[in-house]
This record gives sequence, C-alpha cells and structure tokens, in this order.
Amino acid sequence: TTIFLGFLAYKQTDIADKQKDIVAQQSSILQAQNNLSLFEKRFKVYESLAGLVTTGLREGDISNDDLWTFSRNTHEAKFLFEDDLILYINSVLERCVQIQATGFKMKNASDEKYKELVDKHGEDMKYLIACMEEMPQRFEKYLSFKNIKNE
Repeated sequence: TTIFLGFLAYKQTDIADKQKDIVAQQSSILQAQNNLSLFEKRFKVYESLAGLVTTGLREGDISNDDLWTFSRNTHEAKFLFEDDLILYINSVLERCVQIQATGFKMKNASDEKYKELVDKHGEDMKYLIACMEEMPQRFEKYLSFKNIKNE
C-alpha cells in the first residue's frame, strides 16, 4: 500500500502540473483573443477615418451622413488610442466639417467670394491628400501586429 500511495501521490502531482500548463495555455489564448479584439476595434477607427477622407477626396464634399457614420464608428476612439492620435482624428474631422461648410457657402456665393471659397476648398483637398499619405504612419503604432503586446 505504501508503494501504491506513493504512485498515487506522484500521479496527482503530474495531473496538477498538467492542469497548471492548461491554465497557462488558456490564459495565453485569452490574451491573444483580447489583443485581436483590440486590433479590430482600432482598425475600425482607421477604416472609418480613411473612408471619410477618401469620400471627401472623391466627392469633393462631405455629407451629414458621412459625418454621422464616421462619428458612430469612432465613438470608442478615446478609449483605444493615446491623446496624440485622438487630437489628429479630431483635427481631420474638423477639417471635414469645414469642407462641408465651404461646399454650402459655394452654392450661394458671389463670383468674388466663390473664387476665395474655391481656393479654400483646394487647400482642404491638399490637406486630405496629406492625411491619406500620413495616416498609415500615425496608426502604425496601434495596428502593427509586431506592436501588439500582452497589455
């Protein structure tokens, strides 16, 4: 019986070690799932911003629906990114609102005012082009899988 009890104690220790390994693996899987979920939420913000900028460039205007969709898709951004990127996202949004306002003003502008507004609109379009070029770098820290750590 002593040998049997010794064998049983050894097996219990072996089982406990295997359970510990399983818990560690489950923890690792859970962390990977959390990282993927965080990535997906961040990527949704990136896609929404890129979509808004692309729409502005393609259409030359931003609609209320475009702004609403962007707002709805990015309302969690302040919880997902650091302040520098939040400021950038907000500055792009503000510029898009300005583009919309300029479009409204152009519809009823006098010839003299119209030229001024067209120049302003051209500057806004250049800004959006610059945004498309710099956006990947601004988001890289948050979207690169090599940067996703066990947070």
